[in-house]
Amino acid sequence: MKTFEKVKQQVKPNAERLKKAYPDEPHIVKLMERAFKVKIDVINEYNELSIRGQVDAKQGKYDTMLQSFAWRDKMMAANLLWLAEEVYPTEKIIVWAHNDHIRKAHSEVEGTPYTVKFMGELMPEEYNKYSYVLGLYMAGGETADNLGNKKDVVTLEPGSMESILSASNKPYTFVDLRYQRETRGNSWMFEPVTTYSWGMMPESMNVREQYDGILLIDKVNAPKYIK
Repeated sequence: MKTFEKVKQQVKPNAERLKKAYPDEPHIVKLMERAFKVKIDVINEYNELSIRGQVDAKQGKYDTMLQSFAWRDKMMAANLLWLAEEVYPTEKIIVWAHNDHIRKAHSEVEGTPYTVKFMGELMPEEYNKYSYVLGLYMAGGETADNLGNKKDVVTLEPGSMESILSASNKPYTFVDLRYQRETRGNSWMFEPVTTYSWGMMPESMNVREQYDGILLIDKVNAPKYIK
């Protein structure tokens, strides 16, 4: 904590050196100050909550862990909003994150174990018309969890979103949801449908209420983790 506080205090006095070191980033001073503020907030508020959440989870109690998830995504939303309004108000921004964090109403998804509002749901409503939320899904292959354990993508249930899109028999399939009108053959877009989080855990949702489009990769490979 003392180290971060000390370095944060050195940002403004060294503003010219920072600008010279990062000539392509005119907002480097703002970004550095924000980065250290977030690090300090994490130490003050999040770390202990996260630790207690892990301890409680081993005893079958998950409320604290959910609180830590909610804290993290509240900070993610605050940082994104700050970047969009304070730093890059005239720029286009690409946000790459797990489906759970970017979809518009995560807490309404049936089957998710994380029943809290994530970043996408916490963004102001007006941002929906300025954004295009793209869900990324898989139809087969091998995935991995956060600990690096490899898992096979489950066999898809007939009628699930992934099974419908994989019928294209293409390596990659994109479908727009935002500008669709209900017609014969696309009713699955307008009613609850089964999807698979991480390619493993079945969920149920109205996909048009969560995403503006879907990108399906027919076969995925587990990442090679750096150790």
